[in-house]
Amino acid sequence: MYRISSALRRLGALAPAVALPLLLVLCLLAGGAQALTDPVDTAALANANASAPYPGIHPVPGLVQARDYDLGGEGVAYHDTEPANLGGAYRPAEGVDIETAGLFTDVGWIRDGEWLDYTVNVTEPQNFVVWFRAANPDTIMKRVAISVDGVPAGTVDLRPTGSFDNYADSNSTQISLSAGETTVRLSFDGVSRVNLLELDFQLANPPVSTPVPTPTPELLVSTPGLHTLDHDLSADHIGVMITSSDVVLDGMGHSITGTDANDSIGVFATSLATPTSSGTITNVTIRNLTVRHWKEGIHVGMVSDSVVENVVAEQNRIGLSISPNGVTTGSSIRNSVFRENTGSGLDLTYPAGGIAVDRCSITGNGVGISAFMVPSSHLADCDISDNVGDGLSSSTGSFAVVRNCTVRANGGNGLEFEHGGAEIVGNHIEENAGDGVHASDRGGSDIHGNWITGNGRGVDVGGDWPSHVRNNYLNNTVNGYFGAVEVGMMNYEKTGGANIVGGPYLGGNFWASPNGTGFSETHPDADRDGICDVSYVVNAEDGVTDFLPLAQSPGTPVIAPAPYTQHLVPGKIEAEDYDLGGEEIAYHDTTPGNTGGAYRQDDVDIETTGGITDVGWIRDGEYLIYTLNVTKEGFYQMNARVASPNDGRSAMISVNSQPMYSLDLPNTGSYGTYTTATFDDVYLPAGNTTVRLTFHGDGENLDWIAFAPQPQTREPFRIPGTIQAEDYEPGGYVDTTPGNQGGAYRTDDVDIETANGVTDVGWIRTGEYLTYEVFVAEDGTYEMSVRVASPNSGRSIVLSDPETLATVAVPNTGSFDTYRTVSVPVTLTSGYHLLKFTFSGDGQNLDWIAFAPAGVTTPTPTPGPSGEASFVAVPATAPHGSAVKFTVTPATGKSISSALWSFDAPAHLNTWNSGAVNPTFFYPAAGTFSPLVKITYTDGSSETVERTGSIQAT
Repeated sequence: MYRISSALRRLGALAPAVALPLLLVLCLLAGGAQALTDPVDTAALANANASAPYPGIHPVPGLVQARDYDLGGEGVAYHDTEPANLGGAYRPAEGVDIETAGLFTDVGWIRDGEWLDYTVNVTEPQNFVVWFRAANPDTIMKRVAISVDGVPAGTVDLRPTGSFDNYADSNSTQISLSAGETTVRLSFDGVSRVNLLELDFQLANPPVSTPVPTPTPELLVSTPGLHTLDHDLSADHIGVMITSSDVVLDGMGHSITGTDANDSIGVFATSLATPTSSGTITNVTIRNLTVRHWKEGIHVGMVSDSVVENVVAEQNRIGLSISPNGVTTGSSIRNSVFRENTGSGLDLTYPAGGIAVDRCSITGNGVGISAFMVPSSHLADCDISDNVGDGLSSSTGSFAVVRNCTVRANGGNGLEFEHGGAEIVGNHIEENAGDGVHASDRGGSDIHGNWITGNGRGVDVGGDWPSHVRNNYLNNTVNGYFGAVEVGMMNYEKTGGANIVGGPYLGGNFWASPNGTGFSETHPDADRDGICDVSYVVNAEDGVTDFLPLAQSPGTPVIAPAPYTQHLVPGKIEAEDYDLGGEEIAYHDTTPGNTGGAYRQDDVDIETTGGITDVGWIRDGEYLIYTLNVTKEGFYQMNARVASPNDGRSAMISVNSQPMYSLDLPNTGSYGTYTTATFDDVYLPAGNTTVRLTFHGDGENLDWIAFAPQPQTREPFRIPGTIQAEDYEPGGYVDTTPGNQGGAYRTDDVDIETANGVTDVGWIRTGEYLTYEVFVAEDGTYEMSVRVASPNSGRSIVLSDPETLATVAVPNTGSFDTYRTVSVPVTLTSGYHLLKFTFSGDGQNLDWIAFAPAGVTTPTPTPGPSGEASFVAVPATAPHGSAVKFTVTPATGKSISSALWSFDAPAHLNTWNSGAVNPTFFYPAAGTFSPLVKITYTDGSSETVERTGSIQAT
């Protein structure tokens, strides 16, 4: 039987016997006391021939620190195989090896044959279980013998924890203690390489040998591979339990719903520990599902290298809990929504390998994120808003970086750091009821480049780990409390470079006030260097001074579009709620003033007629910008409610300043007759995303736009890797001629042909482009190779994202059938990108694009041998809802780089259900199905295999 280590999770959750000693330790540390680290002359406290309790008799039930073994010395109170204290801590004159690491002092360097004595006192004869908190870096259990007054009494098996720094609890067999003082001895016969922190004596009631039944999950995933849901699940205790390594659980958009029962979990990923193994599992991904009405929506336990992505966790007590005690590799949480959970949206505890939280929406929870001992972690590009308590509550070294987040309108502090700080950079920290940033208790944070406005108090820093607060825009009634002054705390040295408000030099902070009387707003900058002419004494009593306060002159804060109101996606946006910022910042309008006179008083023409408020009088070239809060990265259907009596009107949709899609605006017969124009597969990244509508042609009315999610059935292309030209994003192109002139592969307007075994994009004209979603494995310089053919000179292809990354000069190869490979270097950052290839010059063919790390030669592909690859499905006939396993066999002499599957090609033309090479699928309905796989080989060639009507789901 094992239990989760609670004392390392939250002080507030400890039982009194655990909490008081540990709390005393923390208080002594925080107050500067040295109770645990100053040498103790224990040799002078007892003679060498008699043992005595240290520092006194230990009452049990209760907690005993491992370092508090008895006095008496070698052979009397302990046996240690070497005379020195190798750790040098706490009791340096004795031979037991004690070290202090972080907040904890343990007995280490334990060797075979050593033992320790502890004197305990029991008020009446009772049975106990002793919980040992220990670190065991090896993969096997290690058994420690327990004797009472010289008589063998029991044993404990110390579970593996992965390293000397990770602790877990293991319970002993039941032991009996008589009333009065008793000596308990721990004998490490055959045991070494263990660190021992503490012993927790607990009454054995009920006996621990009584097994506790484990609730049966609705779905057990105990084998590796891709596992998909084909329907919603509901359960009382556990929805899905994952106990295998190398698992992808893809919910396919389905929900897993509980009944709010105690100790219930929607998705539970954990090890199944055995007497010889810690049971840690690896490489588990949970994605594309919703969990609601559980105690914990998702719990990730003893799992290394876990990924949670594209999930919604709502209306649980805890949205997602990660507590991989003893696991040394990290976890990733991305592109997900955690909302309306009564406890924490995220509860993160003690993952030694760290956690990355990226592009998540964490709103409306009791606490947004609660983190304890989460080292080497980062929080980036997230919306942490409208939580009842703190947005982020981080304790004991959690979260090294908080970057580019919106932290708004939380009921406590926006960002709370205790016993550990972070680099806090590029965030909007606004309208929180408490402090925008609170890092006063051993904070040690570097707070720079943030907009901190409208909070109860801007910043609270100090304590004995001083923080730095520099280059921030502060506009709060009380901008902060600043203690523990040190050189450079409030400003950099004057350095050339744009500061937070657009001035030419970095220095201190911009000090504003809601009433316009802030220091930076009222003090001159005669030499116009962007720095006020005098220093700002922030707190005279504590000597806090910003020696280089930023000034309004020569500029005001950097102007960029700002949302007029919160636009959540999925959702509907009224046309008149375009961004703030003015002409050429948030919109472009060719006529002065609001011709319609309704709603807003700038130059955009808005009217209210027939109960509809719309943007009207639209002219060619005008545009509107909307800043969206996209809760989940992916593909969306965009709808626009429009009216126009004119033909041939359209709007270009730009995402984050990159023109991407052209939306046709139909002739509805009049300005008062509205219809909905639709564009599928608009890709939106998670987080703050700008969408610009640029209108082509005069005379349209726009009522609203809306975005609804579409199933993301395609996996992004991996870089390094090869992309076939014909596999562009659906709708992610501009082609100047209608229809597919080559008639091959796809049925939209891009011209694709298959000739001489090569499938290519042809009939290319100037200005046309193709886009591809990719995932770049790591930052670096890559060699991009393109396979092209053209009988013309002076042609080129430009790669952008959205800035220009590279230009490829397309050579004259002599004909459209003669191909050459051209390579150029390109620098890419890790993560998801939407790459755009724009063509200059008519008459080119494009076969494929490949990316390889710089210095690695991209192989020249040869056409795939037609029909040589194959696949089997087992079983080929099965009841619908049951698993069908697909296994692919590559062409002779070929190695598979990647595979894209459509589990029913006629129903899913040009979309993909899985990117696994050998996936498992659950057909949701009865029928006859035609699976198809597109294989890309390591040499760059590709092959498509379809088996028409081969699957029968009954």
